[in-house]
Amino acid sequence: MKKFLSVIFCLALATPGMALGVSSVSVVVTPDTATLNAQYEVEISLESPCPENVMVAIKFPEAVRLPDKIIGGLVAVSELPVQEVSVSDRTISFKLPGLLPDQKELSICIPAPCGLINPFKAGEYTLEITIGEESFRRNFQIKPILEQAPTVAVKPDKVGYKVGITVQINTPDFFTVVEGDSIDITFPPEFELPESIDPQYVFISGSKIAAGSIDTRNIKLVCSQSIQKGKPVVISFEPSFGIKSPVWAGYFALGISIPGKMEEILSQPFQIQALSPTLTLSVKPEIDDGAWYSVKPKVEITSKAKREIYYYWDQDKKNLYKDPFEAEEGIHMLSYVGKVIDGGYEAVLSKVFKVDLTPPEFFPVPTAFNAEKIELVYRVKDVSPCESGIGKDAAEALGDNTFKIGLVLKPGPNDFVFWAVDSCQRISELRRTIILDATPPTLIVERPKPLQTVCGAIIEVRGKTEPDCSIIVNGSPAEVSEKGEFKAAVSPGSEGPFDITVVATDPAGNTTKKVIPVSYILNAKIRLEIGKVEFEYADSKGELEAVPYDDGIAMVPFGKLADVLGFRVLIKNNDVTIADKFSSKTVALSIGSDKIKIRGEGNFEAQLSGKPVVKENVLFVPLDFFDKGLGLQTIREENKITVFFCPRV
Repeated sequence: MKKFLSVIFCLALATPGMALGVSSVSVVVTPDTATLNAQYEVEISLESPCPENVMVAIKFPEAVRLPDKIIGGLVAVSELPVQEVSVSDRTISFKLPGLLPDQKELSICIPAPCGLINPFKAGEYTLEITIGEESFRRNFQIKPILEQAPTVAVKPDKVGYKVGITVQINTPDFFTVVEGDSIDITFPPEFELPESIDPQYVFISGSKIAAGSIDTRNIKLVCSQSIQKGKPVVISFEPSFGIKSPVWAGYFALGISIPGKMEEILSQPFQIQALSPTLTLSVKPEIDDGAWYSVKPKVEITSKAKREIYYYWDQDKKNLYKDPFEAEEGIHMLSYVGKVIDGGYEAVLSKVFKVDLTPPEFFPVPTAFNAEKIELVYRVKDVSPCESGIGKDAAEALGDNTFKIGLVLKPGPNDFVFWAVDSCQRISELRRTIILDATPPTLIVERPKPLQTVCGAIIEVRGKTEPDCSIIVNGSPAEVSEKGEFKAAVSPGSEGPFDITVVATDPAGNTTKKVIPVSYILNAKIRLEIGKVEFEYADSKGELEAVPYDDGIAMVPFGKLADVLGFRVLIKNNDVTIADKFSSKTVALSIGSDKIKIRGEGNFEAQLSGKPVVKENVLFVPLDFFDKGLGLQTIREENKITVFFCPRV
């Protein structure tokens, strides 16, 4: 059988555990062009002989069109015809026809008369091949039906015109376009199409079309006669057909398809050009190109023809020009363009404006250093490039108005005059005193104290340093007031020894470091029991002033526990005030009342589960007072009570 336009993919099989030991497979499609009736050949090399009458199944991709059935004797394996072939679920199946000449080499041929049609679209596809119970996949390639994309010619090739368009499709020798075939052309949305088709203004290879229709951006044309094989298909739209070119210039492409014969293919790009500019830009004051304006320039745009004029800054939204306008400070690009009324745009023109309205300013300059010889880097704030220096010496420009200069400092204050000149020749000066300071800053850590036992999820660190110093606590910045007072919080994470490292840095760069070793616990515990006077707290033991009891509500003597927790108890008649020794917090309660008032950490009230009482000069409080009044967690398990707290110094 004559073969033409074929593609072969021979690939080593690497599927582990196959009993037949398949070593290579190749798939040959002839012709390998989209939409054509083709022959499929599969060559399989085995390492072990193939059993007789084994079942072979070849599953095709959905894009390949299969016949409903295949006549016996057409399909062959190693030139032996297969009498029974089934077609189901995109799969062609059959048994090997008896004893093959070479049981290790299978040459399966499904010839073109079987009716297989290549995919409509070019691309890579996959066959799934099964021999017995062993399966593998192999790819094959389908080429587009056209060797080159269609060409498009537009006359005139300018924006905003009703244009004539010629599309040429160079089809291969085997391709036929016959009477009744339709050709679909999809236009970009920038083109304006007529509402209906007038057949007298559109031709296919010199003949008027038989019919046509327009749907949004798609034009469907029906051929009135067949086109000779090997001849190009030429579609011609006259300007009177009513296609209007885009209003903006650019490159475009058409989508072209012949339903049932050729998938949609994009044409080669074609250009629609802008109209020649007619605009003139006038700017006052007039300065040299590339120079900086020291005032806002006034811009006027005129046209020598009747045009709508549009402009925009820095690719921002387009504005309709009405009156002269000003350029704002900074570097900005003005784009401006003329448009024919109800027509297309001219070529876009542009001009860069550089406007600097303000003199230079200096960003903050360091005021202290701890070394005699320094390389000072500082910045100048200005929209235009500046020159700068100190005294008679010019500084090195580092870019973005950043400068570097070497200085020699003497002990104590050093007075300097910084200067900067912008691109509009405006001069600014800054007088600055820089101090040579090699003395480390003072640093006092007030809380916590060294070797103190601390607890809680967060430890507060407080202290003092010199004004204008920065503080780092365990690697994180701390809040520092104008007086040098600082505070920070650290989270140790796990219980045990823990170091708090505080570093103070003054404006000159001098540092003082202090390490505060503490012992960290998550919390301490008070353990007591209903009916017993003994109690435990932290690592100590003691006796309560009375025995806790339960008359439906657990009541706890509070005198000794107040000392452990850091509170003072003041009793006057039936009024009791419990004051925190370490803060302004107070809790007010009354004997015989279940209401309490908390002050100092917000003002609010709470209700206890029972009423505080005094027995034999001992204050008893309900167990939930520790939670609601003092904010401490408690746990009761039968008669045993645990109160969790943080020891305070």
